[in-house]
Amino acid sequence: MKFTESNVQRAKPSSRKYEIADDGTPGLYLRVLPSGKRVYIARFRVDGKDKRVRLGLPGQLTVDDARAKATAYIQGKVTTTKLKQAKAVRFSTLAEKYRREHAQALSASTIKSVRVGVRELNREFGHRLVIDIAHDEVCKFHRSLSDRPYAANWYTRLGHIIKKGQQWGLVPRTHALPTAEYVRYFPEGRIERFLTPAERRRLERVLSQGEALPRYRKGSVSWFYAAAIRLLSLTGFRASEALDLQWDWIDRRHRVIVLPRSKTGVSRRPVSQRLLDFLDELEREHRKPGIPYVLYGQRDKRVRFNALSEAWRKIRRRAGLDDVRLHDLRHSAASDAIMAGVSLEVVSKILGHSTSKTTRRYAHLANDHILAGADAMADVIASACSASATRTTSTTSAAGACGEPDHEAGIEDDQLDPVRRRRRRTKKTS
Repeated sequence: MKFTESNVQRAKPSSRKYEIADDGTPGLYLRVLPSGKRVYIARFRVDGKDKRVRLGLPGQLTVDDARAKATAYIQGKVTTTKLKQAKAVRFSTLAEKYRREHAQALSASTIKSVRVGVRELNREFGHRLVIDIAHDEVCKFHRSLSDRPYAANWYTRLGHIIKKGQQWGLVPRTHALPTAEYVRYFPEGRIERFLTPAERRRLERVLSQGEALPRYRKGSVSWFYAAAIRLLSLTGFRASEALDLQWDWIDRRHRVIVLPRSKTGVSRRPVSQRLLDFLDELEREHRKPGIPYVLYGQRDKRVRFNALSEAWRKIRRRAGLDDVRLHDLRHSAASDAIMAGVSLEVVSKILGHSTSKTTRRYAHLANDHILAGADAMADVIASACSASATRTTSTTSAAGACGEPDHEAGIEDDQLDPVRRRRRRTKKTS
């Protein structure tokens, strides 16, 4: 029979396994086991010997995918020698190659997350052969991390690791990815927090008072922590971008900061004159010869993210902003820009998003701004209509007092026909 999705599912098990040939693709068979399990296989001959290769389950492969894979084997595009080599690859070997060769071209924060993720995946699948990892096992592992939704959703990238293995020739291209079927992501509870003007004032007050206190006194804030927080607030930079910032990257003439190693690669960020004035102040007071960084710590080294995070926890507690993360300063900068009327496209350039798709998360703020404009427009129109209605009422009352009601009151001259227009002009003249 010619395979379709429906008749493949209708194939009933028997007391013994049997195979059904596909009329559409010679060499493609559906093997039905007594247990009811169905498997696509390709049958062909190599050096006079009959070969059977398992292609995958109907739930993992569509009929068209099974035909394409079977054709690849039959036409010799995939050799059994390469298949044997690929079958011997363990996941730990592939994951380590992925970490060393693929992830190293990414940003520092992504490299760290890949390193942690690969370590966790190796604990579960490292000893397994890649082709033996099944979809239901990935789903089970994913569900076991339900208390860590961010981590659980990252581990579904297992499929990307195996896909890179296919590109490197370590995994057969005909191998069905264990994540090819839909894996339901856990809701991550992402909450974007935006600072209000009053909260910004409280934060600035805590920073100013902390800077004025002697070092090591309770409530004191080192200049580089205060400067980092102000820099994040004014620019919407990611924390790593602010801490990596060097003086040579600042182009004052064109009011641009060029970040060579941002999350999205080389990024050119337009900056405000107010920020340049702030950087000029930092340069006058704190720049030291031989130190390339704008922000440096007590030992003249780059400020570490963990140290900034710890300082931020203390600062936000004093300012009453316990639920505000460092990254929320970036969200707040985007929010303030949009509420000031800046378009999403421009905000995308300021924040350094690689695509405008990322900036669309702030679209609801732009909608609020547009709705406020629509309300203002409607108020003006309603006011004009009310004034016109008032004039119409007063004109009608005056005409009624003279005993000659004017039914055309409130109608402009150019809206009347020529006869009525001449009659109105005659009345005005008399």
